[in-house]
Amino acid sequence: MVVLARRLVRCFQISALRRALKLPLNWSSVLLRVALIIIVLETPLCLYRIYVNSVEEYFYQVEENLFKNITNGLKYEEQSCKFPLYDPFDKQTKPYIFNYPPVSCGQPQPYLTYVDGDGYIHINYTGAREAGLNKQDFRCTYEEVLRVPNSDDEVTFSRPHPIRDGKQLTAAFVRARCKRRRGGRLLYETLHAWVKPLSEEQEARVLPATPTRPSVLVLGIDSMSRLNFIRQLPRTHALLTDVFGATVFTGMTRVGQNTYANFIPMLTGMAARKRDDLEVVVWEKLYGPFDDLPAVWKKFNENGYITMYTEDVPIYMAFNYMAAGFKKQPTDYYTRPFWLAMENSSGFESSDGRCYGNIPQYEFLFNYTREFVEKMRDKRYFAFSFVTGYSHHSINEVQVLDEPLRAFLEGLWRSDALKNTVVIVLGDHGNRFDDFRATVLGRVESNLPYLTISLPPATRAAKPHLQEGLQRNNATFITWYDVYELLSDLALANLQAASRVARFGQVGWSLFRGVPARTCPQAGVPWEYCVCVREVALRAGDAAARAAGRALVAHVNALLADRARPAGPCARLELARVLSAQLLLPSAAVAGAKGFAAALRVTVRVSPSGALLEGRVERDAWNLQGRVQGDVARINQYGNQSHCLTDRLLRYYCYCVDLLPRPVPHVPSPLLSPSTLAVDAT
Repeated sequence: MVVLARRLVRCFQISALRRALKLPLNWSSVLLRVALIIIVLETPLCLYRIYVNSVEEYFYQVEENLFKNITNGLKYEEQSCKFPLYDPFDKQTKPYIFNYPPVSCGQPQPYLTYVDGDGYIHINYTGAREAGLNKQDFRCTYEEVLRVPNSDDEVTFSRPHPIRDGKQLTAAFVRARCKRRRGGRLLYETLHAWVKPLSEEQEARVLPATPTRPSVLVLGIDSMSRLNFIRQLPRTHALLTDVFGATVFTGMTRVGQNTYANFIPMLTGMAARKRDDLEVVVWEKLYGPFDDLPAVWKKFNENGYITMYTEDVPIYMAFNYMAAGFKKQPTDYYTRPFWLAMENSSGFESSDGRCYGNIPQYEFLFNYTREFVEKMRDKRYFAFSFVTGYSHHSINEVQVLDEPLRAFLEGLWRSDALKNTVVIVLGDHGNRFDDFRATVLGRVESNLPYLTISLPPATRAAKPHLQEGLQRNNATFITWYDVYELLSDLALANLQAASRVARFGQVGWSLFRGVPARTCPQAGVPWEYCVCVREVALRAGDAAARAAGRALVAHVNALLADRARPAGPCARLELARVLSAQLLLPSAAVAGAKGFAAALRVTVRVSPSGALLEGRVERDAWNLQGRVQGDVARINQYGNQSHCLTDRLLRYYCYCVDLLPRPVPHVPSPLLSPSTLAVDAT
């Protein structure tokens, strides 16, 4: 009561009003009446404010004591991001790192056709003789691979054309087949891709590449963290740093859960989804089509560049996975029809699923990219090649790319094809599904993708401040929004020491110039991907951890609400176990009683799917159970568990009800047959 009285006095301070205004005593009765009216009207509000402050202060004191008990009062400074630095070969990695079997395609079919660099298709008679075939034993044809108009998911094949030496292809992609003349048995099937010459329209607008207007080659690998690149691709990493002189960015941080959510900021400077905790312009069309996406390759096109975009796994392509893709091909050279045709062609399957016929699938992407770069070496180009098939699920399988990737890059370097090309090698994020992801280091790595940038020597000489800017930012906290600014600088020749514009987007800063110290929200990084937060482990059985686990599962079930039983295709999830929890320490700059929220990261296993889910849960004085902030990550593979759902956001969580064990029908015991029961009833 004493506290309440004191707070009421602070609220009303009426007795001082007359003295402050120096009014005569006869005004006291008037003031008293006015004051009484004000008190009657304001008391409920004042009491409510007192109640709110008391509840929040009590919650803050309880949580503050908890922090002190666990951390000895430690708080982190949120004025800038301080990155955790791990050894790539930290002891946490040992149980998870192993040698992966090399690609071994064998020779399930002979080598019977090839396409030369000028687009002429030939029969390989040497390969035929090695297979014991005479010229008169077989005949070969090719079919053009044609993109279905206004569709990014369908291709058709032209009628077969006989293969004759001296025949130049008019299509960029063809399917070649050879059959025995007698009986028509299929002997051979493969796909060929070649980089067609520029059209007259393209020749008219393309401009020459120079040291001050260089081309750009972006080579990406899905799910590739900086530390795992160093572990699994050491020869390639050494080539980039020692020969290319690449700058390695140790502070690179992802801004979204998957490839798409990181591509959108890198290519447009916008966020892929609206977030209440971030002030970023959002690209709203999550499911496409993406033809009006203001991708940076359009800026390059408008400034004398030829553009190319290729990814190697059609089902996982960033703009096509459970989305509409592009109605019109987005870049001058676009290979999705080729990869779709590969899916639609049985060929002669190798015992190694990483092959198409006799050839490793990565060779198709590397060969096409190599041919494009070599043919465009004197012209301005923007090329974006992205490898998915060897790294999406496993942290180890990608090691089979080390020598092919090193040879690919070294060959281009030695041939001088990259003399006027900025080379950017990157991952979109770290691995999200390997067993290693459940470790502390695995979680940290998932947020820190690989990024290196190398300028050609002539560009460094002409504009030394660009290299100085890269080096100055090599350990700075940066994101894909900053890479977008750098790409925009290159597209628009904004390469002076002082930029012509403040920035092109809303969040990023160009890596060619100083990037300021920022917090995660200031850099556009959602809290669940922020590695700047200091944390302390809690026991999985702690009451706060269990409450956070229940809140996390309830949140996911709410997301699935209209997809769950009995009406929907998804089963309701139940909390099976809390696996781990971390208390995320409050900022010394912002921690205080008013509006205080305590944050935990919690990882749980749910049934019936066995999914491992991880999320950030905040609780405050008004929500002691907690509420989920941001994305919930699934950190183990889900196979076909969500086959009944085509929602790209909910596919991680859904467990289709048709996978549930069916109840065993009850069969009455012969001893309790209906006739027996009838007799007993009488």
